Amino acid sequence: MILTFSKQQFVERILSGTKIHTIREDKNRRWRVGRSIQFWYGNPRNKKNNPYQFASGRCIDIKEIEIDFLFDAVTFENGETISGFKELDQFAVNDGFVNWDFMRGWFFDTYKGYNTTFKMRLIYFVVQ
Repeated sequence: MILTFSKQQFVERILSGTKIHTIREDKNRRWRVGRSIQFWYGNPRNKKNNPYQFASGRCIDIKEIEIDFLFDAVTFENGETISGFKELDQFAVNDGFVNWDFMRGWFFDTYKGYNTTFKMRLIYFVVQ
């Protein structure tokens, strides 16, 4: 499956191994463990922005999560919650951000229709 990224920071962090997962809505639940991934900078359907594939990989795990930026917490499907700022910062780094505050800003800019809570899927991957 194609996994697109619009920021160069994500490309660099995927290739360096510091970004180990991505957060997606996945409304149709298309992602499955074991699926191959083609990592793209930009959307390959939009040729005017010079998209390119920068890596290949595989989906190794998927978790349902709820991100609550009002109460600064990430809750996993099994009930586990991350709420300390050190842990939240590490979660954000694992997703390619500098820290939790940068991640919050990116989500609010990208998903303008949401309030402060996001129900998403956390897709873990390895680059091959």
